[in-house]
Amino acid sequence: MKSCKKTDYRAVELTGGFWKAKEDLNRDVTMQAVYDRFTESGRIDAFRCDWKEGMDKQPHFFWDSDVVKWMEGAAYCLSRKADAELEKKVEDLIDLIEKNRDENGYFNIYFTVVEPEGRFTKRGHHELYCAGHMMEAAVAYYEATGKRRFLDIAEKYAGYIKSAFMDGTADVKPRFVTPGHQEIELALLRMYRATDNIDWLELAKFFLDSRGANEIEALGRDQYTQSWLPVREQHEAVGHSVRAGYLYTAMADLAFETDDEELKAACRHIWDDIVSAKMYVTGGVGAVPSGEQYGEKFYLPNESSYNETCASISMMLFAHRMNKMELHAKYADVVELEMYNGMMVGLSLSGDAFFYQNVLELEINDLGAGGGKHTTAKRAKIFECSCCPPNLNRTLSSMGQYFYMWDEGDVWVNQFGDSVLSDGGIKVTQKTDYPRSGKVEITADGVRNLRVRVPGWCKSFTASREYVMENGYAVFAGEGEVTVDFGMKPTFIKADDRVRADRGKVCVKYGPVVYCAEGIDNDGALRNLYFDPANPEWEIEACDKCGCMKLSVNGWRKTEAAGDELYSELDAKFEPTRIKLVPYHIFGNREICDMSVYLLYR
Repeated sequence: MKSCKKTDYRAVELTGGFWKAKEDLNRDVTMQAVYDRFTESGRIDAFRCDWKEGMDKQPHFFWDSDVVKWMEGAAYCLSRKADAELEKKVEDLIDLIEKNRDENGYFNIYFTVVEPEGRFTKRGHHELYCAGHMMEAAVAYYEATGKRRFLDIAEKYAGYIKSAFMDGTADVKPRFVTPGHQEIELALLRMYRATDNIDWLELAKFFLDSRGANEIEALGRDQYTQSWLPVREQHEAVGHSVRAGYLYTAMADLAFETDDEELKAACRHIWDDIVSAKMYVTGGVGAVPSGEQYGEKFYLPNESSYNETCASISMMLFAHRMNKMELHAKYADVVELEMYNGMMVGLSLSGDAFFYQNVLELEINDLGAGGGKHTTAKRAKIFECSCCPPNLNRTLSSMGQYFYMWDEGDVWVNQFGDSVLSDGGIKVTQKTDYPRSGKVEITADGVRNLRVRVPGWCKSFTASREYVMENGYAVFAGEGEVTVDFGMKPTFIKADDRVRADRGKVCVKYGPVVYCAEGIDNDGALRNLYFDPANPEWEIEACDKCGCMKLSVNGWRKTEAAGDELYSELDAKFEPTRIKLVPYHIFGNREICDMSVYLLYR
């Protein structure tokens, strides 16, 4: 099967519209907000490695990863625009990493100052996860600045990890074989592509081949860390949703690099399991608060949904790798779903507050029900486990990677927004007000075939030139201009009847954007509202604050006589009303109130 060779955020400039505004907000507000909170919490100073027993702010074993993810986001920002102050922050942190690593290149704050005797002994303590995120940050910084120092530090550390886990020649013998929290696998593959050092591909392959296939893990048969079976035998998504997403991303990455058909088949099975039975309409994954993990098929509750922001980002990574490998628009459809919904709900409109958990329904009297430690109707500035804010930093500063793929004169247009792809003799320009409308104007130079994704939500579209359809893409031969219009309109969406929480209910999408009702717009409680799908009479209004549209639609409000009895005779009346809807990703930016994606209908 043909696969695409190039995706590169550095070759893509966002020039306006929805995603340029988010990129700018991240650079101008979110990056500094996260850095400030990490300074206040002790995460930044922890890199000095001078904490001692009895001191405040004991470093946690995942603190390294929080900060180096922020460093990765900073690198992407620097690749777009010089910023001496931001670069100095990164350089100061690199200084501390270089100073406080040991002679083997090992660097981990927790296992240096809190448990120095515990190196490579506690599988669940994120040691290799932190190392992987540092490698990704080092590659990004090298790509942004051309400076090799951080990359050299990361490569030396990777060499030590290889000697300990794969070669057995290090000064320490690990007590586990594969990381309890995956990430280093995809990081090593990225570092391999940046350096052409085959050691990193081989080490990534070692970790993937060993998962669920070694004597230590065979004893536990652990689904939570996806260690219950060898990866090529795994055909369903289980366990912690972020660990799973990073694992599946690495599996697809390795399958692409090595043309491993068995691994590709496993990725396809896992993909189908997620999108057919375990993913919310918003793209959220990981329904179960306990363990932040996947549930059984069709277990998708709304009020207790977990849907960690990082899990949606991991799904973007997995989907992007699958699309690169398979060249099918269905994978880019899921990237888009996460972009506008599952991922974007994690950030406030102000750019300085965050959701960790993303529910699909809130009743204020029940706030906190479901056991999720991050359930809230109001975004927070920081969390005890604050992985999501810097993950948003690095994602929003590298969104261009999701817009285009190209290879041998063919260009795939995967996402829509004002942008320019420029690489060698290829130049592709988009002009659009997407997602407010489905009209996209594209100019292509140096292109043999322009392949424009037709979104899965689009039932019919028009194009200004002849085309043929292939794997969900409209293929236009040669250079020149083309205008496509995907005919965006509001649509009622129902869930499979096996999803118990959504029986008798529907939600609304407008193009790629999922909508919700908030109590502030609908006179309080939402549980008595019913959509009227037979006679909707849509009203559509631009939302300047969010770059999307606001909707209102006909509905009914059920009224009943008030009483104190637990059970009483039915006395319901239905009065016509207008139901106002806003994009799901902007809920919770005003006052605390009820919210629901799904409503009853009649």
